[in-house]
Amino acid sequence: MLLRVSFLPCSLQVASFSRAISCIKQLRNLWCLAPAPVPVPTTVPGEAAWRQPTPAPLLRRVRFGRGATSGSGAPDPTPASQFCDHFEKALWTWNKISAHKVLRLIQKRECLQANLNGLGTSSDYSGMGCQEMALLLVLTGLVSAGLHLPEPVYISSVCDVQRHCREVLLENTALSGLGHLYQDLKHRVSPAGLAKFEQVRAAMDREWTSTSEWVLAQGAAASSTAREAKAIQKDITASFGHRLMQQYVAVLGEDGVFQDFAPCGKHFKRCPLPHRDQYYQGMRLKMHVAGTTCLDYSSMGLSRKEMGESGAILAIWIKQRLLSLEDAVIQECTPRFDPTVFQEFLGEEYVIIDMGVLNPPQFGWPASRPRRYVVFLRKKTLRLATTVKQFVDGMSFFYEEVHHDSRIFLCAPDEEVESMRASLSAKKFCGPSTSFFRLLNGTQQVRVANYRGLPKVQKMKADGKAVAMNIDQAPDAMEYASAICPTLLTRSTLWSDWGLRPYLPKEHLVIMGVPQWKPFWESLGLSGPFFKASMLCDTKLKSLAGNGMSLIVVGLLQLHVLSSVSKIDNPSEDA
Repeated sequence: MLLRVSFLPCSLQVASFSRAISCIKQLRNLWCLAPAPVPVPTTVPGEAAWRQPTPAPLLRRVRFGRGATSGSGAPDPTPASQFCDHFEKALWTWNKISAHKVLRLIQKRECLQANLNGLGTSSDYSGMGCQEMALLLVLTGLVSAGLHLPEPVYISSVCDVQRHCREVLLENTALSGLGHLYQDLKHRVSPAGLAKFEQVRAAMDREWTSTSEWVLAQGAAASSTAREAKAIQKDITASFGHRLMQQYVAVLGEDGVFQDFAPCGKHFKRCPLPHRDQYYQGMRLKMHVAGTTCLDYSSMGLSRKEMGESGAILAIWIKQRLLSLEDAVIQECTPRFDPTVFQEFLGEEYVIIDMGVLNPPQFGWPASRPRRYVVFLRKKTLRLATTVKQFVDGMSFFYEEVHHDSRIFLCAPDEEVESMRASLSAKKFCGPSTSFFRLLNGTQQVRVANYRGLPKVQKMKADGKAVAMNIDQAPDAMEYASAICPTLLTRSTLWSDWGLRPYLPKEHLVIMGVPQWKPFWESLGLSGPFFKASMLCDTKLKSLAGNGMSLIVVGLLQLHVLSSVSKIDNPSEDA
C-alpha cells in the first residue's frame, strides 16, 4: 500500500561509505573537550514532555589553517578561519543539535548502532557525493555528541549520468572506499532492449497524440472551457504514461535485456551491478538512495509524466530495485512527481510511504530545496520499531527553527572574492578596489535599489536578517528576496546587502547542500568535493543545476530510517 502524508517537509538522500569508520577516527583526532556545550532546544516540537537533560561537555573541533600568532599569542585570522566562522560554525551547530535529539531516545541509539554494523549502500543520481557526505556528517555529529558507534562496513555503488559529477566523485579522497561508479542507467539495458523501448514509446506517442487531439476537438465542439479540456488531456497523459511504464517493465523482464554487468568509471571495466555484487548482497542491511530523473516537459511547458524519456529511466530504476531488493530505499524527485506509479511494480515487496514535499528550512537550515521524498521498507526483512504513522510523524522530531540566515553562505575565501572583484574591475576598466555595487551593470544597480525599497526587505533588515536578492529578476515582475537562500539558479545573480557583494558560483553550489570550499573539507582532514575552475563555466553549471540533493535533508532522513527499523533476523527482536 502507498501511505501518503502531506504535512511533512524536508529533503534528503544518502548512500554509503566504504570505510566510513576510518574517516570518523580521523575526525576524532580533530576534536577536543570544550568547556561549554552548544545550546540545544529544551523541547522537541510535538513532544513537550521530553526535556533536555543537563548535557555533558561536548566535543569541539580544533581549528586548523590559522596563520602566525599575534603578540597576545592568539592566532591571526586567515581566509580559512574566517570561512570557518561562518558556514562551518553554522553547519556543526546544526549537526550537534540533530545528534542530541537522537541520543535523547535510547531506543533510537540501539536501532542505529545495530543497523550501522554491516550496512551496505548504493545510490543513483546522487549529485556530487551528496549522500556520502550526508552520511559522514550525521555520523560525525553522533560521535561528537557521545554515541559509541560499532565498526561498520560500508560499500558505495553509485550511478551518475553527469560526467562532471563522476569526476568529482573519483577525485574526492574522502570517497576512497567507493565500490563502483557507473554511468547512465541506460547502460544496464542491452541495445536490443533500448531499441524496443523506442518502439513502444513511439507507438504510444502516436496513439496519445491522436487521442489527445480528438479529445480537445470534442471539447471545443461541446463548448467546454479550455481549463476543462486541459484537465481531460492531463488525465489522458497519466493513463498513457502508466500503460507505457507497464510495457517498459515487461520489456525489461525479457531474457537478456537487463544486464548483470555495466561499465565502471572507477575500475575501467564492466563490473557487476548491485544485484550481482556478492559483497554488496552480503551486507547485513542494504540501503539505496536515489534522486530519480526529473519529469519531462513538452515544448508548451506541459508535464509529460512518464510519457517522456525520463519514464524509461524510471522503469530501469524500478527493475533494478526488484533485482537488488534492498531493505530500505529513499527516493527523491521534484514536488510534482506522483509516487502512485510505484504501487503496481514495488507494492508487493515494499511498504511505500510518501513523505510529501520536504524542505531544509523546516529542519533549521536556511537553504530552500523543496523535493518530494518516498521511503520504501521491505516487508520480508525489516520491522518498524513503531507503527507506520509514528514513523511518518517521527520526522517532526527533527523540526527546528532556522537559527541562521543567508549570510552564512557568503563563505568564499578572501582571495577568491578579490579575484572576482579584479575580474569584474578589468571588464569595467575600474580600479581593483572598486566596490561590488559599482561593478554591477546599470540594470542590476537599479534592481538592488528597488529591492531595498520593498517593505518585506526593510522589515527583514530591521529584524537584523541578511537578505539574498536575485537581481537578474525585476522585483516588480518576479522578485526573490529572502533570508533563505534558493538553490542553484542557472540564470541568476544573488546579491547580499549584508556582504555588499554577489554570491560566487561555488557558493550557489554550497546552497545545493554539498559544500564546495576546499578549506572546509581540509579542516576535517579530508579532500573535499570542490570543483575545478573549468567546471564552473555556464554550460557545465547548467548540467549540474538539478543534480544536487540537500545534504541536510538527506542526512536526517537516512538517520531517521536507520534509527527506526530493525532486521527481522536480528536475535534481539525475539527477546
